[in-house]
Amino acid sequence: MKIAIFYRDICSTTSEAFEFLNLASALVEKHEIIFWGGDGANLQLRPEGVRFNLYSDFKDLLYKLPIWFQKDKPDVLIVLGFFLLPNLPVVRSAKRHGVPIVLHPLGQVADEVFAKKMFTVESNVRFMKQDGVYQDTLRQRIVVTANPHLKRLYKWLVGTLLVKQSDAIIVSSKEERRQFRQYYSRPYQDFMTLVRGIIPSDVAGSEPETHFYRETLSYNDCLPNLVFWSRIEWYYKGLDRLLNGVKVVRDRVGSDNIPFRLFLMGPDYRGGISKAVKFINDHELQKSVYLLPPGSYPFGSKTPLRDADGLVLLSRWDTGMTRCLREAMFFGVPVMVTPGTHFADVITDYDCGLTIVDADNPDSVADSLLMLINRQNQVDWRKGASLAAQALTWSRAASQMGQDLERFRHKHL
Repeated sequence: MKIAIFYRDICSTTSEAFEFLNLASALVEKHEIIFWGGDGANLQLRPEGVRFNLYSDFKDLLYKLPIWFQKDKPDVLIVLGFFLLPNLPVVRSAKRHGVPIVLHPLGQVADEVFAKKMFTVESNVRFMKQDGVYQDTLRQRIVVTANPHLKRLYKWLVGTLLVKQSDAIIVSSKEERRQFRQYYSRPYQDFMTLVRGIIPSDVAGSEPETHFYRETLSYNDCLPNLVFWSRIEWYYKGLDRLLNGVKVVRDRVGSDNIPFRLFLMGPDYRGGISKAVKFINDHELQKSVYLLPPGSYPFGSKTPLRDADGLVLLSRWDTGMTRCLREAMFFGVPVMVTPGTHFADVITDYDCGLTIVDADNPDSVADSLLMLINRQNQVDWRKGASLAAQALTWSRAASQMGQDLERFRHKHL
């Protein structure tokens, strides 16, 4: 099968570009893959066997589209993203050439997205300034204020046309499907799910054998070490939810008896570090919550995740199945998540942690934290994580996606 994938930002440093280049690397083993997208200097991978057709600007795209369709003659076209204007002429051209269209909105049709501006600067942890403090400028604050109104207008105009032209929708989870169907009425059979993979060599390189918490940090005791492993962002990554839950645990047992340590690890984003520090100091959580920004551990090291007793991520929104959770499975680390991470389905399938639905309730978060460190749960969930790691591969993701696309294609012949 010949599959064309259009993504305007394929030559960017976005995490989505990196993810779908990995998917293409696996898909090309059984299918012919052509990436169409905007030209740029930051193409992160050039998978062997994958062809690239790139355009320089919008006018160049309109000129090249008919040429690409006639020359490549794809059996199916996957379009990535929702709030990307070039997607509309692409799907309209696909319709004229009789090519079935599959839209992957990348989690962008969701309540949180329409509520406010999500990002104002680079948000991919792999490319963020490791010593930078990300605060919005006045111009960015104005953009943040105007953004929800513009997105709602886009949803009714361009978005409606884009969805109507699409023959099927790719989602990352049942939660993404639920949110999408709140805005656009599509039958369940129109959806296919992409369960993303991980490449082991990207996770475990030449890591030291020393235990990060017991030996490097000298916490050589039996207290569980939990980690928040992400950019340090207060709202979307749910850091406020997590710290309010820790506060409830402290209120129940006293500051000297909190039965775990929590490490907040990652680069600052939009003042997340300063907000976390203020909360920790205001509520006297210094004995149990530790901030370890980049520089506190070797850049790129996964040892703090490998040696953790649990990973906690209470996101309100993510573009797709959160990468750090897949990395946790590789290391056999149990996780505690929200549906917004798009990881709840994996937890249901493999029993590798717990999903908390009511994460805005600090008591529920506190109860879940205590469940995460329970010894029997640790044993059971580590087994489940190891099973999940075997399933979360790009080869399996590509195989399932290939089968779904074949069924979809035959239905539209």
